[in-house]
Amino acid sequence: TGGRWEVAISLLDRMREQGLPPSVIVYSAVMACCGAEGRWEEALQLLAAMKAERLAVDVPAVNIAISACARGRAWREALLLHEQLRAWCSSAEGRRGGQMLTERTWGATIGAMYKGGQWRKAAELVGEMRRDGLAPNLACYTPALAACADAAEWRPALELWESLLRDGITPDALAAGAALDACLAGRVPQSGLAVVEQLEQVRTRRPPRRLFTRAEAAAALA
Repeated sequence: TGGRWEVAISLLDRMREQGLPPSVIVYSAVMACCGAEGRWEEALQLLAAMKAERLAVDVPAVNIAISACARGRAWREALLLHEQLRAWCSSAEGRRGGQMLTERTWGATIGAMYKGGQWRKAAELVGEMRRDGLAPNLACYTPALAACADAAEWRPALELWESLLRDGITPDALAAGAALDACLAGRVPQSGLAVVEQLEQVRTRRPPRRLFTRAEAAAALA
């Protein structure tokens, strides 16, 4: 039996057969179905079809395509979409239409870098986002931290963590856990313990005990 994405594409084809031109909203919904099941290639084909039909492809539609690439671990394609969208938003046409990259655009692209094991680019995108005048949010910082953790790159992870705190963002256990993982993987458990202690200071609720347990156990063995 087929997945939801196949049903969605079938319905899209039926619309065309009946002479009903699909709108951007319809295309976006079908792309979202494809993305949810990791069918990034089909999502990109739908995006190309939208452009071929001269529909007004907007930022939310491209965001969906980038998210599809992220789920499918197609980081190169996600980055290319991001760069193309960024260039278009900066063009005269994009500015006239009021098109701007959103936190979701950046978060989806950084997430794709994380899924693709591209820690350096994930961290760079956080900085690029700031230079473009948009403050990174927790959804952008967390995958960048996780990418650094997977690569045992504790120094850039701590730089991201400190930047997050300077931005006045209240981190959650997921972000702190990623920073801690990076420190433990890089064999700097004292820095990991400091991360957990900072989390306790900025949150109204006590962090999960498991974070303290991991950090304290690693520090004791160091």
